[in-house]
Amino acid sequence: MQRLRPFNVNRVDRLWQDNLARGRPNDWRCRAGARYFYVDEFGFVHYCSQYRHGTGTPLERYTREDIRREYVTRKACAPYCTINCAQQTALFDSWRSPQAGVPAPPPGASSARSGPVASGVAPPR
Repeated sequence: MQRLRPFNVNRVDRLWQDNLARGRPNDWRCRAGARYFYVDEFGFVHYCSQYRHGTGTPLERYTREDIRREYVTRKACAPYCTINCAQQTALFDSWRSPQAGVPAPPPGASSARSGPVASGVAPPR
């Protein structure tokens, strides 16, 4: 394994990528759904563009309470995440509040939902 001397984002990136290439998880705090989130073409909020099973909540109903909940929720997809910018941003979270539990879908939402066909919800007009 490579040794980290002075702090350098490129070295941290390399360690992250090496772990993924070797099939090993990374231990970090993903703040998707709080610090950043992805809104799909149907107006549903998801953790990110790569993982469409996040909240599945329509943007117009996504509240500060949702943001607070997702900030502290451990993401099941985080250990093998390949989104480098999310991981770099998370370097600052190593000393912030911990996360707990496995994410549960919000009331009335299915974690497998991905758009209006799967969810039974018509796209916004």
